[in-house]
Amino acid sequence: MSFREKMMKQFGNPQGLLGILAGFIMAKRTSNIERNLWAISLLEIQPENIVLEIGCGPGIAVEIIASHLTTGNIIALDHSNVMLNMAKKRNIDSAKNGKAIFHQTDIRLYESPPNSFDRIFSSNVVQFWDDPVKVFVKLKEMLKPGGRIVTNYMARQQNATSEDTLAFGRILEDYSLKAGFEHIETKILDI
Repeated sequence: MSFREKMMKQFGNPQGLLGILAGFIMAKRTSNIERNLWAISLLEIQPENIVLEIGCGPGIAVEIIASHLTTGNIIALDHSNVMLNMAKKRNIDSAKNGKAIFHQTDIRLYESPPNSFDRIFSSNVVQFWDDPVKVFVKLKEMLKPGGRIVTNYMARQQNATSEDTLAFGRILEDYSLKAGFEHIETKILDI
């Protein structure tokens, strides 16, 4: 396996020194930051919202979302201990005051009562789910009536285009429809 292949594998489940490097890349890549800012704006977060982030990575979105909250909070999940540690360090003040809560787990294993979240967010994690329809069914149950889910994805294969991202967006629409969602929009951010 080439170094590039080893490195690319880290973005799905960061571990060890290569995982730390992957987290650093995620946190510093301009396109990641711009895409997260844009996707979070689509959530239309209110200060009292309870937000779930699936696959928080190094905690960029946690930091942005927490800055919008006053009485609400964000629950951040990641299955990688490396990423969770990076996210906690980045958001130490929000963790101390209860605005950010971190759990090392996979969304498929996370338990939450129905109607728990006003907003649910994920960025570049849906492609790693074994059964996306099943996960979207679970998210629909966890979402409060009138809530909003934003699932962010950017094609990263060699020579990827906006059309590649849009094609995957259509797949996500299909998963969402099969999970019972009704009001679905696909939007593209060209960076």
